[in-house]
Amino acid sequence: MSSDSFVLQRPFGPPVGEFPFPERLISYLNELIDQGTNDDRLTGYGKKLAGEVSSEVRISDEICSESGLTSYLQRCVAAYIEASSGSQIKKFELLSAWMVRQYSGEYNPIHWHGGHISGAGWLKLPPELGVGGLKTNDHDGNIVFAHGARQFLCGSKYEVVPRVGLLTVFPAYLMHSVYPFRVEGERRSLAFNAVIDDDIANPYSSS
Repeated sequence: MSSDSFVLQRPFGPPVGEFPFPERLISYLNELIDQGTNDDRLTGYGKKLAGEVSSEVRISDEICSESGLTSYLQRCVAAYIEASSGSQIKKFELLSAWMVRQYSGEYNPIHWHGGHISGAGWLKLPPELGVGGLKTNDHDGNIVFAHGARQFLCGSKYEVVPRVGLLTVFPAYLMHSVYPFRVEGERRSLAFNAVIDDDIANPYSSS
């Protein structure tokens, strides 16, 4: 499945794009981590990020380019912007990409990113993720997007159940958080920030 086939969700103002995450990229990124983080193209990134998690690893520009990750994210963002606004981007700059390794009891508090566009996709999940919650409406390990306030006919949050092979794309300002979970295993995800054309990203642009 290519980036041409995706779902654009509009649970509130800011749209969330849900794209397929190619298996070849998932395998490549997982192999990098599983072989060990002594590769000098992978660096610790946790102190700069909001997550209360064991390990957040920045991926070098070299890896992003050589693996085809940058070009795939560019295609996804271009499709997302065109579907959302009708505009075609001429600029795409990947500011940063990193992998988040989350384990039982860890979480990501509500936060937002820099740049214009951000994304999160899942590389690996505990087999029993979503099992063992205290209530039947289990949120363990889910990502939740929040915007504005709940009103009549207008929700203020959109919750996504992670699955390997799913990539979400959203405005960098959109607040989001990741719930903790209680089962054993690793919840591994990719996150990125990017910038696009200023006249498209700036709603007050005169052009």
